[in-house]
Amino acid sequence: MSKPLTQKREVIDLAHELEAVAEVMTPYATMNNVSLILHVPSEPVRLSANRAEMKQLLVNFVKNAVEACSAIQKGNVTLRMHTDGLLVKVHIRDNGIGMNKEQLRRLGSIYYSTKNTGTGLGLTYSYQVIRSMNGTVSVFSELHKGTEFTLSLPLASKDPDG
Repeated sequence: MSKPLTQKREVIDLAHELEAVAEVMTPYATMNNVSLILHVPSEPVRLSANRAEMKQLLVNFVKNAVEACSAIQKGNVTLRMHTDGLLVKVHIRDNGIGMNKEQLRRLGSIYYSTKNTGTGLGLTYSYQVIRSMNGTVSVFSELHKGTEFTLSLPLASKDPDG
């Protein structure tokens, strides 16, 4: 966690970024026998963010979801995005192994991982980036049924010039 979060932000199209991450992660999902399903709005979803940090945090969530499904048959990871008032909500849902209450409670803690080979730094970093953008993360999980992360991020202010 020594790398500080960048203050350099720009208005990005989150729908486009999520499409790009899905494209990059599809071969990884396929290699793990997991289907990656994407639902994004056709119009741009603008928010103020550091593009590299946003891509990295999306990759972290998608990678974890794929890995949670890798041991089951017919694993699916669904990425869904929609706007809700002044927020954009990104839902990352898998039908994988799920987590118990103790695992859920410790998510995002530094060095905590539910995986044997995980460092616990991916979600810690991702949570930190989301908080730095005044966003939130909620998670719902059931053992043997799957997990859904919902990222809520503030949309960029509307430009009066269009």
